[in-house]
Amino acid sequence: MMNNQSSPSAFRLLAAAALLATAAATSPARDFTVATISPEGAGQARLPAISSTGLVAWQQSPTAPDGFGRTPSDIYSWKDGTVSNRTGDDPRVAGSATRPVVHGDTIAFTAVCPASDASGIPFQLSIPPKTDDMAELENDYPSLFGHALPEPPAPAEGEESAPPPPERSPTVEYRDATGMTPDIVLCNPDGTIKRLTPGNHAYSFPVLSDTAAAFLCDRTWPYGYEMVGWKIGSGELVQITTNYFYVQNPSLHGNQLVFQAWDGHDYEIYLHDFETGETTALTQNNFDDMSPVICDGVAAWVAYPTVNAEIFLWENGSITKISTGSTENAEPSIWNGRVVWQGVDDDGDLEIFYYHARRTVKLTSNTWDDIAPQIADGIIAWSSYIDNWDAEAVALDLSDNLLFRLTDNSYEDINVRTAGEKVVWQTITPEGATIQLATPASPREGEIN
Repeated sequence: MMNNQSSPSAFRLLAAAALLATAAATSPARDFTVATISPEGAGQARLPAISSTGLVAWQQSPTAPDGFGRTPSDIYSWKDGTVSNRTGDDPRVAGSATRPVVHGDTIAFTAVCPASDASGIPFQLSIPPKTDDMAELENDYPSLFGHALPEPPAPAEGEESAPPPPERSPTVEYRDATGMTPDIVLCNPDGTIKRLTPGNHAYSFPVLSDTAAAFLCDRTWPYGYEMVGWKIGSGELVQITTNYFYVQNPSLHGNQLVFQAWDGHDYEIYLHDFETGETTALTQNNFDDMSPVICDGVAAWVAYPTVNAEIFLWENGSITKISTGSTENAEPSIWNGRVVWQGVDDDGDLEIFYYHARRTVKLTSNTWDDIAPQIADGIIAWSSYIDNWDAEAVALDLSDNLLFRLTDNSYEDINVRTAGEKVVWQTITPEGATIQLATPASPREGEIN
């Protein structure tokens, strides 16, 4: 456990965090206990995710790659002190499960399923008609779009003819060297495994809520991705977008899904409502809008109205720029109408900024980089290069406005996530990567400021 509340470095952090306080704390400061939750000797533990119920999931790989040059991996979980390998006993996903996300006690992840497995919900991707621009692009660059090239000239006498290039199809099934295809898979609270997608495309980057799931369907470059959704309990997958451009960065809360999509000129932000089935554009401008996040009907994203990246907020149909006094803003996270992000300040280093109640404050003010903040359930957590050497995990509790340095080591503490008043992250050591969990030592007593 690391609680440097009285150390000089922690005091500087606390002084910066005081910018946040709107009233004096009325309850005693809460401490955190830190423990390693990934199993010892099980290889590299990466990309943790945590839900408000206290479920933690991560991707864990042995150190040696398999016979196809891949590093196999399984999905592990921790809850209430119990660690489980959730995929190791299922031959459909064993050794090929990656990038878990969690909601409640359900885990969604990407897995390379065998081609012989016929499970998954049937789904046929709809291909839109070609625009004039797309048809012209295909004619100019036929090999990029899977069309056969003209026959090469006959070789001169004594020369060997080169083998013809393989033809590619924009709708061909994606297979890797094992004859398998990436799919979206759920691990239900009872431990059962449900494959959502049928193995006819490359599916990736799932997001999950209590009512729905969404993910990307790869049509292969240069055709881009489509967004596909699934209402929990239904027997069908729904194609949310149909275009010739790229759809990326989904974020889902309840029935509302936001994502960025190329409209032919720049990236815009779109909102899909799983309840009504309608998709609407939140932005329609002449600059890029990217990396949206959403919670309780309020969305935030990164936009480029000039050369600098700014943070915008959408609430009740109105859009407001909320980043002030910073440049190159990025990594927004949102909870309960509050937004945090990283931005470059006047000193040239990355600091954490916080928006709440129509006010933006600079949460940190120091001489090192603070990056990739996350906010949920009254906790803000991020990675801080407090010693100007490696990233450390820190957390601020909004009930007492005190910020704790959770780690003090010589390793990289990254991929910090928070939910349910807990904080989880990945620690990279010379011996491998482990998952660490910080838990409050006492229940929250005060109100969230």
